[in-house]
Amino acid sequence: MTSTTTVPPTAHARVSSLDGLRGVAAVVVLVHHALLTVPQLAGTAYGRVPEPGTLAHLLTTTPLHLFWAGHEAVVVFFVLSGLVLTLPALRNPVMWRSYYPARALRLGVPVLTAVALAALVAVVVPRSGAADRGPWLAEHASGPSLADAVLAAVLLGPNPVDSVLWSLRWELVFSLALPACVLVARRTSRTWWLTAVLAIATSTVAAAAQVDALTYLPVFLVGCALAAGWDRIPRVVGPSGVVAAGAACLGITAAWWIAPVLPTALAPLADVLTLPVVLGSAALLVVLAGRWDVAQRLLERPPVRWLGGISFSLYLVHEPVVVSVTLLLPPGLAWLTLPIAAPVALGLAALFARWVEFPAHRLAKRVGRGVMTGASVR
Repeated sequence: MTSTTTVPPTAHARVSSLDGLRGVAAVVVLVHHALLTVPQLAGTAYGRVPEPGTLAHLLTTTPLHLFWAGHEAVVVFFVLSGLVLTLPALRNPVMWRSYYPARALRLGVPVLTAVALAALVAVVVPRSGAADRGPWLAEHASGPSLADAVLAAVLLGPNPVDSVLWSLRWELVFSLALPACVLVARRTSRTWWLTAVLAIATSTVAAAAQVDALTYLPVFLVGCALAAGWDRIPRVVGPSGVVAAGAACLGITAAWWIAPVLPTALAPLADVLTLPVVLGSAALLVVLAGRWDVAQRLLERPPVRWLGGISFSLYLVHEPVVVSVTLLLPPGLAWLTLPIAAPVALGLAALFARWVEFPAHRLAKRVGRGVMTGASVR
């Protein structure tokens, strides 16, 4: 199946500011996991509200949570993936036969290497004592086993090797379903906003019913809908950009600062009740990154674009670094994990990108071209 959609010439330019947004989101995930090593903050991920008046309470139940909203950052990743994978497929004919092996290599080689690296790090820095260092670290208490490594490598879990790989499972499923998503995007380009609304509604209902596949996969479809309407979305100008950015930043953390003011009976449903706001805010952040000049200039600055270039590698390798640094620190100094682990993780990610991720990209392109050449010869 191929796409023959005609688009304006201006639509062919790469939206480089989206790379910057991806880099920012990756750093937020890094900060999120580093702060979860602090027991008072780790409890927030398991439904515990910190003591009022404490720094932990301030960081958790106010919009300051934006700076370590890790799960919300992954939602932004999902929307971005839907957008950046669908846009090229709408612009140019796609040879799906070559797409699948190329995509498998592009994802698979870094994932397999990251699993091996995480297992090695866990052997070098034993996980003994992790069970007593808060609920998040307790999930990493068991040492790596062959079964854990295999489950991680094939994106099944949960596993203590590199728990961030849970999101790659849905990334892979979406990648497999991309032709169908492109078809939906093409057929609904004039009503792209309705597709986005229906995707958000589906995800919300599925979250209430605890159906993971229908909770996460529609988030990618939000990105597909944005791709379908990308050239119809007006550019954001003037004060409206500031207002929209503020609303998006508040909205994406809505579950954290709205939950404390909900009636007791509704508090356990805060995540579901605020999910439409979170998903809509994630979509708005992506739109602002690509359609608002102020955001584009900020996200296209060299340091931010550098972060975007290594964002996938940073996402894959940061967790073993965070866990190991924490376990090497005395229990009372968990607050030092972030300033120590962040530069180490960034350095490791840069090396990983250079020696693993980027070569995997080049290999994927060669294999893709080879499959296309072989198909044309036959």
